[in-house]
Amino acid sequence: MVGGMIGLVLGLSLGELVYVLGVLPCVFGGSSCDPGTTVVGIGLLFGLGGIAVSLILTVIRKSVFHSDPKTSHLSRRYSWVSSREHISWPMGLLRTSLTLVLVALMVVSVMALSYGQSGSVYAVVRSQSSPSSGLIVLLEQYIRSLTVHFDSARAITFALASSDFQAGVLAHGARFNSIFQGFSWSVDTGGLLKAQWNSVNVVFSYDDGDGLESNIVATEDPSLTGPVQVATQQHVPIFFGGGTDNPHWSGDEFSKSRLYQSIPVYEAYGAWTMPAIYQPSQGCLLHYCHFGVWTGLTNAVGGSTGIVQGGSANRIDCTAIGCTYDNWLWYEFYDPNASNNSSVSCMSVSPGDSVASDVLDTGILNGGPPTHVYNIWVYDYTISRGCWTQGNFSQMGTSYLADFLSERPAGCGSYCGSGGFYRLPIFANPSTGVDTVTITHCGIDLSQSSWYMPCYTPFSQGWYNSYYMVNGPSCRNIYLHGVQPDNSFAQDWQTSCGT
Repeated sequence: MVGGMIGLVLGLSLGELVYVLGVLPCVFGGSSCDPGTTVVGIGLLFGLGGIAVSLILTVIRKSVFHSDPKTSHLSRRYSWVSSREHISWPMGLLRTSLTLVLVALMVVSVMALSYGQSGSVYAVVRSQSSPSSGLIVLLEQYIRSLTVHFDSARAITFALASSDFQAGVLAHGARFNSIFQGFSWSVDTGGLLKAQWNSVNVVFSYDDGDGLESNIVATEDPSLTGPVQVATQQHVPIFFGGGTDNPHWSGDEFSKSRLYQSIPVYEAYGAWTMPAIYQPSQGCLLHYCHFGVWTGLTNAVGGSTGIVQGGSANRIDCTAIGCTYDNWLWYEFYDPNASNNSSVSCMSVSPGDSVASDVLDTGILNGGPPTHVYNIWVYDYTISRGCWTQGNFSQMGTSYLADFLSERPAGCGSYCGSGGFYRLPIFANPSTGVDTVTITHCGIDLSQSSWYMPCYTPFSQGWYNSYYMVNGPSCRNIYLHGVQPDNSFAQDWQTSCGT
């Protein structure tokens, strides 16, 4: 029995020693660690120190274990006998030492568990323009924890209780689309981050005629009390798939193996600077101009079975009296077998903002397998705001490919350019004035560190498909650069001819 307890303690001690060696850089000020990891590391060091003290005391006194069967009193039958004469430690000391060691291990474990629960609330913010992957994962964990008891049926009922929302739904014969949550985060003076759940948004969609889709959105307080704000999103774009050389797509599609559909891809994350757009020489009068950048997951090459996607959009609508410019973040569950697809705009942004999209199958949160229930997160790091939604999309099938693309979408009706798509505008980085957009921090399966694959890995191995926007023999509209070792790749506007 005693031998088993000693073995248990030694085994746990060795395990903690391995962990402590891994977190030593954090304990001594490593720049890549956040404070929660540092606390756990220090706690483990104290626990390990207590174990060491107990073992050292035993060694110093050169003790041996002694049993005296003639002694009837159990507490005196066993003793630690020192090699020094006239010194004998009763067995109670052994029990006390082992108990103290086990208590130390339990305290350290509680500290680690506590960090696992609260570390998602606080994390070091190193750069709002390019946050660490750890910060993104922790932020998403925390927002999910805030909404874990959210009642979607009650939110829909509450929205339909609004006379304005109900009237709009009935007038257009609108159907339920989705619910998205708005959130924000802030950084205190100590460099720690906290997040807040700001709004619940119930979305119904309808066909507005001439191939155009529109949304009615009821915005509610997370407590599902108070007034409901109702807004209409008219003529929302549709983002969907295409072939290798196609009229509306540009970018890369990655897998995790050279064997097609052999390893599920659970997550696609990328960040970029929100581009500014301008009218090309053809103008945007009557043929509206539109440009989107997004990340997404799909089952088959080109998204032929469906796509789960989130990203940014810019649009120029021009009439005889002038032009309007709009910029927003959006998400979409694109079903090729449905006739009424529509994206959802979830927040406005500005050109030059640092934005990002993270699309994941929730199976990754528990180590697999795929659940076909997806989270779509879109962020504006510049203003520390974002939105997310969740939906079951089993009709697409298991996701085996991660998409990182730019697109001129459809859903424009009589305002379309060639091929039934919006006209491609000139797009540029507003900070540099260069006609380009660059996806950075490109990565797959971010939420499981042991699964994570930066995009340069499949690119360098040849596990990818590239898409080139082409609209005529002399109209290669976007020049696609290769993925760089820092997991970024650029797309340059070349021409809008043929669009």
